[in-house]
Amino acid sequence: MGFRIFARMKKQNAEAESLVIRESGTLLPFLFAYFSDRSRTTVKSYLAHRQVSVNGCITTQFDTPLAPGDRVEIAFGRAREAVSHPMLRIVYEDDDLIVIEKRNGLLSVATDKQIMRTAYSILSEHVKQEDPRNKIRNYLL
Repeated sequence: MGFRIFARMKKQNAEAESLVIRESGTLLPFLFAYFSDRSRTTVKSYLAHRQVSVNGCITTQFDTPLAPGDRVEIAFGRAREAVSHPMLRIVYEDDDLIVIEKRNGLLSVATDKQIMRTAYSILSEHVKQEDPRNKIRNYLL
């Protein structure tokens, strides 16, 4: 297996809320307090649908620790779906960077014989779910 890094070229989304943490705690109680006008199910769905980032890293973990100065962002637009492919796993993802682990047999980029079902095409589809204008660039480490 090899690691690849893809840079996210994200268009700015106006349908997000960015908050700076003032006191230590964990993510879910903070979200419940901040969104006290919304149901608990709605608040939990923000995590389940990968709409919450802490310091630029998407998280689905309700018990993510928060410290003063941390930045929590909640995206209210179309939620980004997790990549579901047996040959590829996202190791790390934030607004600017995607690191993947790909299995042998999955090409990184297209060739004359194999145009679709490459790591590049899978990740391109992934970032375009959020905004069709999003693109990625390929970097090999």
